[in-house]
Amino acid sequence: MIDGLTLGAYAAEPRRPALDERSERRWFQALAAVEGAHGLEVFFRGTLHPRGPEHLAQLLPEGWHLVVTALPQAIAGSTTDPRYGLASKHADGRHAAVDDIRRLLAETRRLDAVLGRTAVRAIELHSAPRAIDGVSSDASALALSLRELTDAAEGTPLIVEHCDALVAGQAPIKGYLSLAAEQAAVDEAQDGGAVSGQSVNWGRSAIEGRSARTPVEHVRHLVRAGTLSGLMFSGAPSTAGPLGAAWDDLHNPLRSDDPASLLDGGGVGMTLAEIDAASWDRMLFLGAKVQDPEDSVEFERRLAPLTRAIGAIRAGMEKR
Repeated sequence: MIDGLTLGAYAAEPRRPALDERSERRWFQALAAVEGAHGLEVFFRGTLHPRGPEHLAQLLPEGWHLVVTALPQAIAGSTTDPRYGLASKHADGRHAAVDDIRRLLAETRRLDAVLGRTAVRAIELHSAPRAIDGVSSDASALALSLRELTDAAEGTPLIVEHCDALVAGQAPIKGYLSLAAEQAAVDEAQDGGAVSGQSVNWGRSAIEGRSARTPVEHVRHLVRAGTLSGLMFSGAPSTAGPLGAAWDDLHNPLRSDDPASLLDGGGVGMTLAEIDAASWDRMLFLGAKVQDPEDSVEFERRLAPLTRAIGAIRAGMEKR
């Protein structure tokens, strides 16, 4: 059940220059001021935070939840070894990915211990690797990885987040398993395990289908399957724009902030309208993850596109 929206704020965070400790605290204070928000999506790439999970715990606004995405780790691992990934049919690549997620889960327990509560609401996992050039992946390998991670999860929900799947004749950005294959893995692993379902990133689904209709279709599919557990709104660029090339995974904001983006308030509302009452009760997180096309230095201006995206979600929720 959604008790507040999740900010995928790492996409908006200033990187030039990297935040020092004082500026980082100011940044988290600015996030805490976003109306309607009550959680953060953070990423794992070897660690939850360069200064350790204990430092992240100190930054988290009081009472807020965390959702952890392991996608940066999946991308980094695949860069070193194309066979790396939870869905890999190559034993070494799959085992390496499982071991990395075990380390992620150990860090989440350290973070929760510092906070004295269960702050980590879900872990987003991915169906890497991209199955090209002699690399193989499938739903059975992903299901096996999910089952192996059940004990290490210690009850923390594991979610398979869908990225763009391989489409014949189309250059992939992630190119992982299809939504249906991921559902098959989740169905197989759910029996008695920690696997809680699937999530959709609006922009990544739009990239796969080259259409604003695809995210709506993906959410509808997971609602019917009974596996929808999370939804994050990012835009997708149908043309080149200030953030980069067409159909790249750029976390574009609403079209009102970036004319290249397919995402607008109507698309947010149409997507949310697909979620029925039963699925709504199962949802672990709902939020937005967008960049600032102007690359503003001042925190409030930098967060303005994310704040407007959160506002569009709140408006869509009121109309349901």
